[in-house]
Amino acid sequence: MNARDEKVRSSVGHGPWILAALTALVWMAQGSVSWYVVGHACPSAERQWPLSVARGIVLALTVAALAVAVGAIVRSVRTLRSTAPLPEGKQFPTLAETMAEQKRFTAMVALLAGAALTVGIVLAGLSAIVIRVCGEAR
Repeated sequence: MNARDEKVRSSVGHGPWILAALTALVWMAQGSVSWYVVGHACPSAERQWPLSVARGIVLALTVAALAVAVGAIVRSVRTLRSTAPLPEGKQFPTLAETMAEQKRFTAMVALLAGAALTVGIVLAGLSAIVIRVCGEAR
């Protein structure tokens, strides 16, 4: 592999994969911390926190998680717009074209993951607004 090929490979980067993984990690962190906080706010917990404090923490976590997820979506759309698709019928693409196609594919994965997990983040944070008393969902 020559120096030009290595430069093309390094210019593609891992951005879209990092965005997809970061969105998933933020979704997991928001859900886990929310369960922990709400668990300490309900009466069965050893150490009871005020429900308003738990609600505020969950809403703050949800807003922070949404900021990361929407940022990943925006960055994925920008990546898709900045790279042209591979021409149809081209049998032997160059390395640069192959790497650009790989970047488009990973941006699509990040876009799909970001969109799906944004819905999950909204639904997980919605309980802080809707539920007013512990155990109301039972």
